[in-house]
Amino acid sequence: MNSHVRWFAPLRLLVLLPLLVLMSSFIRSTGVSAAGGLTINVVNQNGQPAASATWVDVYDPAGNQQQDAGYLTDGTGTFSRVQPGTYTVVVSSMGDGFQLHTTIPVTTNTVLNLDARVGTIPVTFVGYAKDGTPLNGAAFALAPQPILGVSGFIGSTYPNGQLQAVVTPGVYTIAVQDSQHLLRLDIANETITQVGAFIQVHAADIPTGSVNVALHGASEGAFRVNREPSIPFSLPLTAANTIVASTGTLYGDVELYKKDASSNLWDLDAVPMASPFQITAGSSISVDVGGTLTTTIKTGPRYTPGMMVPLQQAFHDTYNNPINYLVAYGSGPTTVGTVTVIDANAHVLSQQTVDIRDGTITDLTIPLTATLGAATATFNVDTGPFQGTLSAHTTFEIVKGYYAWLPIVVAR
Repeated sequence: MNSHVRWFAPLRLLVLLPLLVLMSSFIRSTGVSAAGGLTINVVNQNGQPAASATWVDVYDPAGNQQQDAGYLTDGTGTFSRVQPGTYTVVVSSMGDGFQLHTTIPVTTNTVLNLDARVGTIPVTFVGYAKDGTPLNGAAFALAPQPILGVSGFIGSTYPNGQLQAVVTPGVYTIAVQDSQHLLRLDIANETITQVGAFIQVHAADIPTGSVNVALHGASEGAFRVNREPSIPFSLPLTAANTIVASTGTLYGDVELYKKDASSNLWDLDAVPMASPFQITAGSSISVDVGGTLTTTIKTGPRYTPGMMVPLQQAFHDTYNNPINYLVAYGSGPTTVGTVTVIDANAHVLSQQTVDIRDGTITDLTIPLTATLGAATATFNVDTGPFQGTLSAHTTFEIVKGYYAWLPIVVAR
């Protein structure tokens, strides 16, 4: 209210009373003011809180996905980063087999209650293999238009090739993926408004291409990608094979695994793809990761006191990957390495601990008191049973008057 306007209290109450009643109704459904925040409560077809495998996406009016998204817990989820505005909320349940969507204005601490029994229709999704038999384990995902891509999975077909679900009536983009994550079909502009609708997918209609896979250093992996427009899926890879998969453009990274001497499989860091990958006839994926430190020793170039030595560039694996590829998840006992630099008189110029997961090594500024002559930078890390203890070193000269760049050289 404008602070420069003074009203008599009785008159003010009479004028505001209808407005307060209207606002109280608005508060119960959507909240007030402009701070944002959205809480969603969902019950399934049996009136029970939605299953834990229920995913919520929030989209702006242009169909762009917001950062705030996630699974429900006991049928409830709070999405505090949703800013004031109008959004489309899409709730997809693998556990219960439904997808609900609605548009809602978000203000402050907005609460949205959704019921899979209200305003939905039953739908049967049917999958057929290339030979015409029922396609078991085919996963279906939907997104109401105009949302960009496909929002979430609602379930997989049973041995009879069918999946029973309920959805909010509308026009959808539908994606179906086989149980091996190799075949994928996207269907746009599918109108689902009739009770008991049948959506049929035939694997024989899916165009495919061959992909030649070469993993150097890793034992096996998965190409975790987005088909565009689509939802994420995982393309399985092994050390050297040819796979047949749906044609299309892939965006994402490669998650890789490597076996140790005892044949235990360790999870390596994901390797991002430099550019979109096309699956066509004769496509190839070649990934170099999972290497160890080299045993090459070279006397490096020359630096004067006060100059910076690029230690970050000096250490890597045998495939020239950053040091975070030297360890695997859970390999222990520690992921902290040590980088020590000594001068010609064995004076310690620098010593730092390095989180191998982060992979950052602080470059060295040579102190003015450093002894002239050969200096040595040594890197040590215990990767546990994955690759054991690794040690590498490189040398460079501390001189007067001129310098050159330190090459990327590693020693065991």
